[in-house]
Amino acid sequence: MQDIEKHPHFIPDKPTGEDCFEGHSQEKLAHEVCNYVKLLDEKPDINTKPDEKTYSNMPRIIGLEGGWGTGKSNVVSMISQELDKEGYYTFTYDAWGHQEDLQRRSILEVLTGELIQEKILNGKVKIRMRNGKIHEASWKDQLSLLLSNKTTTIRKSTPLLTWAALGGIVIALLFAVLSHVTEVWGSQEVHPIWFWTLDLIPVLLAVVLAIWYWFRHKSFKGALQMVAYNNNDTIDEEYTSSEEPSVAEYKNWMRAVSDHLGNSKQKYKRLIIVFDNMDRLPSEKVMQLWSSIYTFFAGGEFEHVWTIIPYDYEHLCRAIYGEDGTSKQDKKDAERIKLFISKTFPITYHVPQPVITDYRKLFNTYFDKAFGPNIHDKEHICQVFMHLQDDPNPRNVIKFVNELVAMRLQWCDKKYRLQNQALYILKKDFLFYSGERLETQLLSENLFEKVAPFYPEQDKVRVELCQYAYVLEDEKLASETPIRNELKKRLKLGEPVAEYVEQDNFLSVFEKELADTDSSTLDSTVRSLASLDSVELTPEVKSRIQAKWDFLANLKSRSQFNSHTYDETMTI
Repeated sequence: MQDIEKHPHFIPDKPTGEDCFEGHSQEKLAHEVCNYVKLLDEKPDINTKPDEKTYSNMPRIIGLEGGWGTGKSNVVSMISQELDKEGYYTFTYDAWGHQEDLQRRSILEVLTGELIQEKILNGKVKIRMRNGKIHEASWKDQLSLLLSNKTTTIRKSTPLLTWAALGGIVIALLFAVLSHVTEVWGSQEVHPIWFWTLDLIPVLLAVVLAIWYWFRHKSFKGALQMVAYNNNDTIDEEYTSSEEPSVAEYKNWMRAVSDHLGNSKQKYKRLIIVFDNMDRLPSEKVMQLWSSIYTFFAGGEFEHVWTIIPYDYEHLCRAIYGEDGTSKQDKKDAERIKLFISKTFPITYHVPQPVITDYRKLFNTYFDKAFGPNIHDKEHICQVFMHLQDDPNPRNVIKFVNELVAMRLQWCDKKYRLQNQALYILKKDFLFYSGERLETQLLSENLFEKVAPFYPEQDKVRVELCQYAYVLEDEKLASETPIRNELKKRLKLGEPVAEYVEQDNFLSVFEKELADTDSSTLDSTVRSLASLDSVELTPEVKSRIQAKWDFLANLKSRSQFNSHTYDETMTI
């Protein structure tokens, strides 16, 4: 036998693209989807008539419907593996993981980032921007520009007076002032040379300004211009990332991606976008994303881009309407969703629920991967799992096997049976989440419901389950813990204890708990002890119980009292 104490392995909870079912239903389904994709993408013969090229106009979107955990993601993985050889690159967008993001923006950012990283998108590309202009840049720069919020600011220039205009104004003012001075001097005896001097001052100033202008500009061009404009009206553009791309921008971008792939000389010439985990989104997010998918992909505008959407119809109904499908209104809403789905997908494939024989093979496959072959308890554990799991699916199998691996790593001693650990894992909901106390459930006969024939030595198994529940390696302490806690509770409340008489360690634990009785709990303890009168006991047990009655009677007789009243407790 393989040493499972040292070598259990966890199973990755990710689709591997491997069909573990006996009927290979997933493999056949994936192959049919691939054939459909290749049929639509098949290039028509040059002589094909226009009315015979109907496939090329079909929307390239596929629905993959199936219940939760049936293996939809695994089918997608098999599709990806098969079409990868044909030049198809598969990109999976986790809608649930990006639910806090702006969906359109997030899709383009994550998709393009991955395609750039994988060197599928390289070089420069021309894309029509929101202002209608064609912009050419690298894919990375185009993405940064596309995902930006463009704010346009128009700045109008202000007209300014030129130096020539200012000089002319100064000379004109100076000439006016000097003319006034000469008029004043005309009535006085002033030498004529002063008149000539005043008349020449504006002329000399104009000559000086002309010489300065020449040395500054090396030309007299514009010397007579009175008003100057620094620039024409300018448009400044600032970019901040905070907005969803518009519908037109999104389509232009995806069309550019599709055209680039179609003209590419590399391995990948087509793209498959998978929108996963849509049915886990809140209602408003589901409708928002689904509306975007319908707008952009249902029209079949992108020849080299495919879209696959795995979804669970029932979960989708609950995600959108939050209903269980039982009322008349629920059924009307469900019909509306059916119409919505039919308008979105030209074709939908159904992932079937595997049959029991498939699950047995699936379970054995995953179990062997985790623990290795030739494990003695494997068949036993498989049968217990199938009995306790009403509606198993691949995800449940993987989850159970991984929990069993973790359990085995924690309790690795050979004395701990793997089949008992499996029972503990499968009974966790019964033990911890049923609304009853843990002690009550551990002592309950329902603990082995449906699987009693697989566990003939139930007392030993119960003890081991107690060890796991209380994380106790001491068997004696583990076996006494649940009944001790249960008896302590019942004695305190005065509830019957007769149902636990058959437990191996009942009497010893019961006697220890009775020894802690005081005057505050005496009455309730008497009521609990009186429940044993209806049980058939051996003479030895009766003798020990009678001794406890004497102990309680003595304790009652030593109690202090202030008045005489009739006490019904001792007359039960």
